[in-house]
Amino acid sequence: MGRKYSPEETRLQIARWVDRCERCHREVRDKLNAWGVPPAEREDLVAQLISANALNEQRYAVAFASDHFRFHDWGPLKIAAALRAKGVSQQLVQLAGQSLDAAVLRQSVVQLAQRKFGTLRDGALHIRRKKTAQFLVQKGFEPNMVWETVGSLA
Repeated sequence: MGRKYSPEETRLQIARWVDRCERCHREVRDKLNAWGVPPAEREDLVAQLISANALNEQRYAVAFASDHFRFHDWGPLKIAAALRAKGVSQQLVQLAGQSLDAAVLRQSVVQLAQRKFGTLRDGALHIRRKKTAQFLVQKGFEPNMVWETVGSLA
């Protein structure tokens, strides 16, 4: 496969792409690879973006955690798994998890549990609780917190 853009055009295009929203290093490398940029030039462009502070993995991890918690109702376990899948270091994954407010996290679990439990009409109480707990665990919340919350539903 040939190269999509000239070297100068590649630099401008990737800078614009990174400026639109936070990106991790792997996403940038994958995009450059898809454009047919040679490995040496690819690493040079990533280094330039990092030195210009346009590409910051710590900022990315915290923004990713915040956005996926607020807009997609993901819990810390699912966020951590997604960040690891994107190649973010374990230290930054932990930092992103710590950036989530525990009180807001707890409130979110309660609201999601009540909303899900309210949609379940058929079945015995223990079945509805089980389905609610499965939903919350799938969303990435800690099982202990989930069962604590689900146990109080009636």
